[in-house]
Amino acid sequence: DEDESPWLNKKLAQAMVYAHVNKMIAHSLQYIHPTWFDEPLQANTNLSSTCNAHWDGRTINLYSGNSRCGNTGLISDVIYHEWGHGLDANTGGIQDGAFSEGIGDIMSVLMTRSNLLGIGFMVTDSAPVRDLAPDKIYPRDRGGVHAEGLIIGSTFWDLFEAFKEQYTEDYA
Repeated sequence: DEDESPWLNKKLAQAMVYAHVNKMIAHSLQYIHPTWFDEPLQANTNLSSTCNAHWDGRTINLYSGNSRCGNTGLISDVIYHEWGHGLDANTGGIQDGAFSEGIGDIMSVLMTRSNLLGIGFMVTDSAPVRDLAPDKIYPRDRGGVHAEGLIIGSTFWDLFEAFKEQYTEDYA
């Protein structure tokens, strides 16, 4: 039964998405208040496909899990990342896919304070989907939008780590 497996639980996914989207908004309101925050945000969970999540220009969309991939509504990093696409789209628009991928990853870092994103996405080994610690450099690491997003994400991770060294964690 899929509701018994911790990586497939559909009811828990709905609650997690609600909690993490609201946590992200509350955190962000400390620094910014775009008009987007004043509108209801639709987050769809348990969609019939698997092994993915996406922002469609209006909504966050998270997929059910299977024996290979966890339900993406159960992975806070994925929720924060997709919300980051929404932030990008609603505060200037997604002009560049790689930049938007980097923004999504940055939103995850700001909330989790971890360079490892998407732990638990792959059910078999729970390896992270992305690791922002290794330096990615343009043009050497060019590729698809996710690869180029790592250039932005890893640069932010380095900045985040430098702030933690210079200031206390509360200011990083």
